[in-house]
Amino acid sequence: MVGAISQISYLTQVAPFLSFINNCPKVILGVITNLLPVILLSVLMALLPVILRFMGKFAGRATLSLIELHCHESYFWFQVIQVFLVTTMTSAASAAVPTIIKNPGSLTTLLAQNLPLAANFYISYFILQGLTFSSGALLQIVGLVLFYVLGKVLDTTPRKLYNRWSSLSSLGWGTVFPVIEYVNNIPPVWSPLTLSRLLTVISITYSAIAPLILGFATIGLLLFYFAFRYNLLFVNSSGVDTRGMVYPKALQHTLVGCYLAALSLIGLFGIRAAPGPLVLMVIFLIFMILYHISLNSAFRPLLLYLPRSLEAEEDALLRAESGVTSASDGRVEAHMAEKNGVENVKLSKEPTPVTAPSKTFLFKKFLRPDIYCDYAAMRRLVPHDFAEIRYSPEVERDAYQHPAVTNVTPLLWVPHDEMGVSGQECAHTNKVTPITDEGAHFDEKGRLLWADDTTGGRHPPIWEEKIYY
Repeated sequence: MVGAISQISYLTQVAPFLSFINNCPKVILGVITNLLPVILLSVLMALLPVILRFMGKFAGRATLSLIELHCHESYFWFQVIQVFLVTTMTSAASAAVPTIIKNPGSLTTLLAQNLPLAANFYISYFILQGLTFSSGALLQIVGLVLFYVLGKVLDTTPRKLYNRWSSLSSLGWGTVFPVIEYVNNIPPVWSPLTLSRLLTVISITYSAIAPLILGFATIGLLLFYFAFRYNLLFVNSSGVDTRGMVYPKALQHTLVGCYLAALSLIGLFGIRAAPGPLVLMVIFLIFMILYHISLNSAFRPLLLYLPRSLEAEEDALLRAESGVTSASDGRVEAHMAEKNGVENVKLSKEPTPVTAPSKTFLFKKFLRPDIYCDYAAMRRLVPHDFAEIRYSPEVERDAYQHPAVTNVTPLLWVPHDEMGVSGQECAHTNKVTPITDEGAHFDEKGRLLWADDTTGGRHPPIWEEKIYY
């Protein structure tokens, strides 16, 4: 529909009953054909994650994390199919779908003919988006406006004031990863609509066609890294815990770029009638598919569950650290020592001298991850000096209870006034439900204020300690 609006002259020819649109003034017609499609597409893309989350819930995803993972997967493939494989291959999206449906074998030819045309555009595009998107992520203009402008209009209670001041903006991982992977842009030739592209997939796809793009993609993604690293550490928080499942999904999505690169090269070699490279690329594509299948079969069982053997290995390592061993531990340690090629697996607390690894060692380490990247080796990379989290008996008792079972009656928080109306209200309402007027007041102009110094250095009345499970 948005694309049809952008081609209003063609639409009036197909649907004559809409010919009255051509009688509009040129200024209004220009707004309809140029500005309106961009606004509609922006609204549509902003609502897309909301729609996808609703569809995930409607489809039966039982938890928020599963809904977020569903949104991540759907959002990614929507971008790949709707934007990359349809709009990128041809200048008209309507011409691409019938061509592929009638002749699926033309996919490689379409990729080979159209992908190289945008190589120069993306070389400058990566730098531009790296600068604009990263600077926008650090500026947080939306949060700035919400806090200082809309907050003064919408926050009419002390609770809203405090929550806006104390709460960090939450990230939806189902949309953050695709947004990092995709960045909005308006291609100069292909379409007047706002499109989005997958940075990682694009850089991998174009690496064989225009290798220079890898350097510019590295600079662009590096700017993304600095911006999001800062925001994730100091600005944002996570509202839904997916237990890290979005990360392996993002890694799997990068393989899409490898497949598209292989298909593009197959199409290019087929157009150029180069049988030798064409056969090699077909063999490489088959090898890539087999590797992907073996990778999934090896790692998919470990994404949700860990093998019980790690429990015994962890117990042996803990006993070795504390110097307590038993007969069974000795057998485990002997097995680990034999596997690792060392005489003792006990972890010494004394630092060992660091020497430069030889080329032979690095080559051997690359070929034998089962020895040099096993559980014991990876365990040493995890910091062990972080603060221990201790839970109170009440928190341990109620950790797996539904909030409706453990939640207490919420405290009503009203602002204090000099005439004593709030005190009288608290005295009467406390007989039914808890209420307080501490920590908030009206100024001389009648504006509602909340400040940390009004509580005398104490926490506000509605403060609750965050539990880190």
